Amino acid sequence: MNPFIAEATSLGDLLRRSCKTFADRPAFFVPEKKEFRTVVYKDLWADTVKYAKGIDALGLKKGDRLCVIGETAYEWAVLDWACQILGVVLVPIYPTLPDDQAQYIVSDSGAKVVVTSGPEHSKKVANMPGVRTLTYAGLAQEQSAIDDAEIGRRTDAVDRHDTATIIYTSGTTGKPKGVELT
Repeated sequence: MNPFIAEATSLGDLLRRSCKTFADRPAFFVPEKKEFRTVVYKDLWADTVKYAKGIDALGLKKGDRLCVIGETAYEWAVLDWACQILGVVLVPIYPTLPDDQAQYIVSDSGAKVVVTSGPEHSKKVANMPGVRTLTYAGLAQEQSAIDDAEIGRRTDAVDRHDTATIIYTSGTTGKPKGVELT
């Protein structure tokens, strides 16, 4: 195994190491109109920390669940990374699922927050008791005062055996079932 990967204690730690080691190298090529915008690792880290501060401002802690409903996008990836550095469990929901199935996943997973790509997806889970719904842009506006040292401590507190993501599968019978991925 690659020693760089083997030394990482979690996915969030792996991202932190990559962003430090490859700071000025391209991490993402984000489609915008007819071109691609290059996001280098240090900017990916800054975006990830911004989302992590939004997640922290919502009161989520290590082990809490956060659902995401949206199409594949840079923001989706950054949200996932923000969850990984804080130890928050990401629960993705297919954007094409009907309202009742999306609500079932939010409820069954115990998610306290649902982040969506836009208002059309927010409607799927609107008015669920005890669940806060906001868009990527709304999450970016929520900002706690945690500093880089605290982000580092929280990233260090996440272990490679902790649950990182719960993916719901339809299975062959009954309601969807959550599969925990470390």
